[in-house]
Formats: sequence, C-alpha cells, structure tokens
Amino acid sequence: MSRETYVWCPVAGAVVEKWRAARYRGDNGAPTLLDAPNVLGVMPETRHPIDQKFYDSREAYNRVTRAHGAVEVGKREMSRMMERGSRPQLSGPTVAQSIKQALQRDGHL
Repeated sequence: MSRETYVWCPVAGAVVEKWRAARYRGDNGAPTLLDAPNVLGVMPETRHPIDQKFYDSREAYNRVTRAHGAVEVGKREMSRMMERGSRPQLSGPTVAQSIKQALQRDGHL
C-alpha cells in the first residue's frame, strides 16, 4: 500500500492527491498557487502548555510533549476512558465530610 500526500486545491475546491494538484492551472494556463501547495498536516501556531513556546509543526509539538513525559489526551483516549465506565462508589465519608471533620478536629469549626 502506497502512502499518498493530499493538498488543498483552490481551483478544484477540494482536497486532491498532490500529483493531481500540479495538473490544475488557472483559466489562462498560467501556474497557480498549486506550484507551491499547502500540504495538509501543518498546524497553525500553537502555544505548548508545558514550555509556553509556539510551534507550527505537529511533530515538534509532540516531541516536546514526549520529552517531558506528558501524554496528550485526545478523542481516542477519552473514548477508552468512557468505555471503562464511571468510577466505583467509595464507601466511607465524602470529601466534604472529611474536610469538615478535619476542621472540627483542628478547632476551626
């Protein structure tokens, strides 16, 4: 199976294979912006929450994430978390009750 690269073709008004995009020309036959097409996969400048730097490459963004031992949670991970179900019911006091007991014990209430 070969790997294809797709680009946006403004003349065709669609995403087409890169080799096909070179065939599209302007009305007068002159070269269009397709001679230097925008390849999909380039992301807009995004600030990384870890180092606060801006990245326009998804690969560089992911490299920083992995280098700091972080994991990006996306739709796939969220769906796995949803499949696991809700958290089990805890037995014992609730968080609010525990806080109230601690405050009473320390003489704040």
